[in-house]
Amino acid sequence: MSIHSAHISTRSVTKPNSCPTGEFNPTHEEEARYIERSRQQTDALYLLALLGGRIVGILNFEPGTRRQFRHAGEFGMTVLQQHRGIGVGSALLDLFLEWARERRQITKLNLKVRADNQLAIALYKSRGFTVEGVQTRSVLRNGRHHDALWMGIHVD
Repeated sequence: MSIHSAHISTRSVTKPNSCPTGEFNPTHEEEARYIERSRQQTDALYLLALLGGRIVGILNFEPGTRRQFRHAGEFGMTVLQQHRGIGVGSALLDLFLEWARERRQITKLNLKVRADNQLAIALYKSRGFTVEGVQTRSVLRNGRHHDALWMGIHVD
């Protein structure tokens, strides 16, 4: 498995329907615009986990846009279901944490995770993230509401 930063040509980005999430399937052009915007934004990051040339995981981070919020940001990570539990998420998260700790201006990382996603929660906690809050009925999937946890870590 290899991890690549989005500081690659947007021409080599995902094709439609190759995004590892079940319902978010951006077109090539939409994904290219998002990556280009990330490349132009100071301290934004977009990582791709590749296995056999196929994207199996993504982690993206965007810092706050206003001066008083630029020290912190939110990230999201997703791994194809069939590749969960084999280290893809760990590799993405470890590289991201290393990247964040090298930047003095980034001091706080935040994320939101479904409260029943125990595998992801265990991974985040193993790296030092703590639960900072609960957002009830945050996700509606298959007609059922799910709570989400807000988690964070200080990296300074």
